[in-house]
Amino acid sequence: QIHDMVSFAQFSGKLVPIAPQNAQYDVVVDFNNKNPSTQIQLLPSEIFTPADAYTWVLEGRYDAYFDIKLSYQNNVEKDGAPYHDFADRLTYAPYRGIPTWPLFNKNEQELADAYDAALKTLHDNGTITELSLKYFGEDVFQFVTE
Repeated sequence: QIHDMVSFAQFSGKLVPIAPQNAQYDVVVDFNNKNPSTQIQLLPSEIFTPADAYTWVLEGRYDAYFDIKLSYQNNVEKDGAPYHDFADRLTYAPYRGIPTWPLFNKNEQELADAYDAALKTLHDNGTITELSLKYFGEDVFQFVTE
């Protein structure tokens, strides 16, 4: 029933709170700005643990937790994971990637340029996709929209 942000917003939009300094907060703000008639309830929060978030979803206090895929896999899907017993009650639906950028010292422009050129080459020749498939089991760059 819930397979993306729109269907989640239509279902209930009850999302575990997110710290405003977290990039995930901005993803939800962006979604809400682009979908004024289909909103996700975004509550700012400070610190809590993933264990709290999983428990709140399992208790029904919230209907979703904006989690990182690897964290979900390690906490729910993996045999022996802390929440593996609830794998039949929890699921993961990807939305989009959060763009990140490397930081370079302003005095290292040559290094930054070489990095950009190498990344472009790896993208253009398909190596980035190949490595993504090898290490993540999917092309994670399909989720990067910028």
